[in-house]
Amino acid sequence: MEEQSDFWCEPCRLDLVEFGSRPENEIPDFPFDDEAAQALVPQQLADYERRKAEFMRQRVRVRSR
Repeated sequence: MEEQSDFWCEPCRLDLVEFGSRPENEIPDFPFDDEAAQALVPQQLADYERRKAEFMRQRVRVRSR
């Protein structure tokens, strides 16, 4: 994996904290002993990233008005 650094302004950082604290955005424990569940992990992470990006677009749009 490549190392990645993200730098956010304070309002965006707080928005990300809010996003991550919502129950629907909780990342489940990795299923070490369940191969079927492991196969779903990449899709779950992609869905999480998609929802996070949309959440941030909405928040930035509201602040830009």
